[in-house]
Amino acid sequence: MDINYDSFRTVSNIMHMLQGLAFFVCAATDIALRGGESMKKFRFVSPAMFVFSGVAAILYAIFAIGAFDIDVFKAALDSRRGFLILFGISFILISAGISQAMHVFREREKSIWLILFFIFLFAIALLYAFYHKRVGAYSAYFALVNHWAAAGTLFIALVFKILSMKIHREIFRGLWAVFLMMTAFQLIAYRESGDAFGEKAVVLEIMDGMEIQISRDLPEPPESPLKHAKTPDKKRSRH
Repeated sequence: MDINYDSFRTVSNIMHMLQGLAFFVCAATDIALRGGESMKKFRFVSPAMFVFSGVAAILYAIFAIGAFDIDVFKAALDSRRGFLILFGISFILISAGISQAMHVFREREKSIWLILFFIFLFAIALLYAFYHKRVGAYSAYFALVNHWAAAGTLFIALVFKILSMKIHREIFRGLWAVFLMMTAFQLIAYRESGDAFGEKAVVLEIMDGMEIQISRDLPEPPESPLKHAKTPDKKRSRH
């Protein structure tokens, strides 16, 4: 079963872009709603975008990686289990959209649905922070820098949003939108590095000056049990 590993990189870029669009629309909607009663008709735009982004990302991934063939799709994910973190974020986006929609529907300043919405966004920030551990070793630093930046701005945005509800200062509400926009732009502009989900190369040197490179998807070598073994005490020899 042939698996096109380049499709993982393309799908990842699209999923990041959809996540960024969801945050962008959320920030833009929050700014628009300050326009008064006439803007209330847009209050469901943000939740709808969260749900759309999550569903679209999942369907596109199934199409691009497995061409809607579940067996091929499962085999591909088994070889790149770290990719599942993006699916986790997509499902959380859907949950965040439903929570935000329920909060808007109740028309209250505070509700359990709003708390759930904040929890889901915080969970996404945590997944961004650990994303670099799920990509190739050579691209881990690149992913760490970019996703820690996105996680940081999203977390700061949440802090300002909570402060705006506690202290009721417009500046905090404005900063919530600004940092959410920063998160959005980072995700929209994000592009995976070439070896993020690619095959691993093994180079065999069979003769002097002759090398053979084999591109295979090899599992990580198991950790040697001797690594953590205790060094035996030296016994004095008896004469």
